Amino acid sequence: MCKDRIYCEICQELTKYDNQHFTKYHLKVKHALSSKEYYDTYVSNNSNDKYCKTCGKELRFKNIIVGYGKGYCSNTCILTNRNVIDAIHKTQTEQQFSKYGMYYVQTEEYITKTENAKLKKYGDSKYCNPNKIKETFINKYGVDNFSKTKKFREIMEKKGLFISLDDKSEFEIYRLNVNTETRKWKKILFENWDGFDYYTKDILLNDPKDFNNPMYRTIDHKISIYYGFNHNIDPLIIGYIDNLCITSRSNNSIKKHRIEEEMWEQVIDQHLEK
Repeated sequence: MCKDRIYCEICQELTKYDNQHFTKYHLKVKHALSSKEYYDTYVSNNSNDKYCKTCGKELRFKNIIVGYGKGYCSNTCILTNRNVIDAIHKTQTEQQFSKYGMYYVQTEEYITKTENAKLKKYGDSKYCNPNKIKETFINKYGVDNFSKTKKFREIMEKKGLFISLDDKSEFEIYRLNVNTETRKWKKILFENWDGFDYYTKDILLNDPKDFNNPMYRTIDHKISIYYGFNHNIDPLIIGYIDNLCITSRSNNSIKKHRIEEEMWEQVIDQHLEK
């Protein structure tokens, strides 16, 4: 007599077959059902347990005892599920703080290992080659930083950290393109800054601890992003260095572009002369 006999929910009786033989000699012969059909109809208590929690794809059916795969159809769906990511991050954080009292990358052990590896490979424990990094990214992705790639945006959108471009308004997309261009010139703008407010000529605060002070320096678009959007001006021009200046936080928030038409003409002339 078989030890692990299967109880048939259709016959309401204990069969003489185990899981290995139940489908072949009982379900198909007596009820003309597959194991999957039988499980879905008579065993499963949750119709949603057959679908991937991330993409919604039907999971692979195993047998009438186990049912479907547990939760996810692939490692990709596991690692892009927000709940899983949060759980993994929480577990890793708890383990690291329990063992080191901080994140592992902050420990002397990690810093020493990294410096020794650089020293062995490059002869310099502080080695960093930003130009090589940029070159690698350009060759692989066509841009000098992975954060600028389409793949990065897709990853961040899947993680729920970025709003899909399809869900953004036309103005939000325009502003995003302007800000992307603006970031290219941020370093040069501050390197050539004389310390004064572009509009009022007041001396501005430059220490990050004064960030919330009304007199702290900020980057401003002489021709505003809103004006550029309404007048169909190329976002690359609005974000270009010729249209950037440094002003105070307070001035930036109250500035009125009463002469933007004239300013726009000046900026476009400068741009075309480049």
